Amino acid sequence: MLDLFVVPEHSLGNEQWEVILGMTVCQAVHTLKTQNQVIKDVQILYSEQEPLQQDIVIDLTQDGIRFKFDAKCQRLKVIEVYDLTKVKLRYRYSCSFELNCEGYSWCDLVGRISTCQTTSLPLTER
Repeated sequence: MLDLFVVPEHSLGNEQWEVILGMTVCQAVHTLKTQNQVIKDVQILYSEQEPLQQDIVIDLTQDGIRFKFDAKCQRLKVIEVYDLTKVKLRYRYSCSFELNCEGYSWCDLVGRISTCQTTSLPLTER
């Protein structure tokens, strides 16, 4: 089971590796290849008929994680954790704040997050 931290609207990873929104398919594949001892089943999905219309998807099937890349610019646009039973997540909102979600339901987490004070940062155009 992977033990990962989530930085909302930014990245997913741990102390050895990190997948960041906006990175290229090539960078993500290289990052995942360096973790071949831990990440076992990786599927890369794309459309042969419409390669510039359908997203490129890297699916970590044993870990319940999916990365979706824009078909044209090939940059990561979505990080999806679709099976929470296969991965241990810790939410990191800044360098000093971390929330361990092991043993909590999604409703518990939302309640705990909403009671924490966070700093709002201005949105930047990408």
